[in-house]
Amino acid sequence: MADECVVFLIDMQYGFLNEEKRSLIPGQISILKECKNFDIPVIIFEYSGEGNTIADLNDEIQKIPNHQKIRKTTDDAFESTPISGILKKIERKKVIVMGVNACACVLKTAKSTVREGYEVITNSALIGGYCCSECRSKAESWYRHHVNMSAKKLSFQNHC
Repeated sequence: MADECVVFLIDMQYGFLNEEKRSLIPGQISILKECKNFDIPVIIFEYSGEGNTIADLNDEIQKIPNHQKIRKTTDDAFESTPISGILKKIERKKVIVMGVNACACVLKTAKSTVREGYEVITNSALIGGYCCSECRSKAESWYRHHVNMSAKKLSFQNHC
């Protein structure tokens, strides 16, 4: 079943992280460890000009043979990147989404992922960072209607 999934790690860079957003790191590290154990591909998106993915996550990423980093210049990781072609080539049906900011880059990328025909899986322990309460409300509503967020603890045994 793990051969159905790919993981997106979006913008977990020094330029975007504050104390609240750092609370996402333990859950993300847990998923990255499972990626190594189950040979799940990981695609890391880094927003140009915001530095590198933080060291704690990057250390885990380096242990995963099937990973690649993509620099992006827009909020939506599907714009001006090769991600559509990569997803077609690796033939995965489900995308586990992790990262910041949940009402901007993560949301726009998740919407494009759904439009491209993939199932998006995430939970609140893996995505975070909302710019305001109105944006949070709109984003959370979209996630509830379009994304599999039912798991309290995301694991590949339950979803991939």
